[in-house]
Amino acid sequence: MSRGIAPLRIVSALSGNWDNTVTSIQSILELIKKESKDDDVPSEALLFCDRTEKRKIEEKVTLDVLKEVLERMGLEVEIAEVPTINEIYDEGFPYLPRDGDIINTRPGSGLYPALMMNSIAGSLQENESIVFYLAEVSPAGASMTWSKASFSSMSEPPVIKSKEYELSPQDNLIRILKNGGAEKWGEAPGRVDYNKTKVDEFKSIESDPASDATTISYYLEQAYGKTIGYAGGTIFEELTGYELAHHCGNISHVVINVEFPREAKTERGRMAWRREDDAIALSARGNLICFSCKFIGPGNTLTPGQIRNVAKAIDEEIHKLEAFPFPGANPRQRVYNVLVTTTTALNFTTNAKGVIVTNLHGLADAIKHL
Repeated sequence: MSRGIAPLRIVSALSGNWDNTVTSIQSILELIKKESKDDDVPSEALLFCDRTEKRKIEEKVTLDVLKEVLERMGLEVEIAEVPTINEIYDEGFPYLPRDGDIINTRPGSGLYPALMMNSIAGSLQENESIVFYLAEVSPAGASMTWSKASFSSMSEPPVIKSKEYELSPQDNLIRILKNGGAEKWGEAPGRVDYNKTKVDEFKSIESDPASDATTISYYLEQAYGKTIGYAGGTIFEELTGYELAHHCGNISHVVINVEFPREAKTERGRMAWRREDDAIALSARGNLICFSCKFIGPGNTLTPGQIRNVAKAIDEEIHKLEAFPFPGANPRQRVYNVLVTTTTALNFTTNAKGVIVTNLHGLADAIKHL
């Protein structure tokens, strides 16, 4: 971290994807705390937001709640409304630069960093020089390019010294869900809700190609601890949540049965009844992983008609995952789709493309790289 003028105010665009703004600011604060040898940590945040983005935010969370999140980080927050592009020509961009400002150039900031830089250059008409910082978080959220820049003349480009830093992801799964407009979700089963030995036995039996449907159903009931009747699919979903929460070492938080608004649309623009994810997890690397569970066609004795039905159901589920992106402007480099299904159904997943497909036994290995 550079010596000299201390970075004391974070200046950032505030978009409809408000969680991305909050997470990037949190990353900047954590980096400064870690790398700075002084006690000078930013105490202010200036956020620019136009009317359109403000409406998008307020559909999900009030601005007061958003400010409270940042204030808990030790920041005094000001949200400044920005004129439209046409109005900026007449009214100007409402940014008065200070020495030590940190410009947050996170992905999705649009024209704001350029407008801020223009304001900084214009400030030289009243000041002999200005020192500022640029903080650029990578789309994957795993690194940041930190730059110290100084302007001493409007006729010369700024002097910039940059350094790359690795980051610990600061993402918060509940914030991501709220930002995406999720209406409902539940926590994954607790560690003692299931008998691990019984669950492991079910995974082993289900993954054995020689096992028949009756045997698999018996061991599923044993794992659940009571009679399941026709609820095999629901129990399979719960076991997936249990495995993610307690036996996948790269998962930091997982929720189950996530529901989104009915007005959500597919990528092709078609209306969908409702996006529902059987589980959504946040990995330690900051990746968002969406899970669909299909307990279909278990066992080794399927008729030709059953085989066609399984193949069709799996193909439809994969298509749904591919065509229906996770709501919110999350970087696509950090969003993954996983289909957890039966070992039998794995034979019908040739069209998976961007979807990871696994049985429950192979779940931890299938997602350990995310």
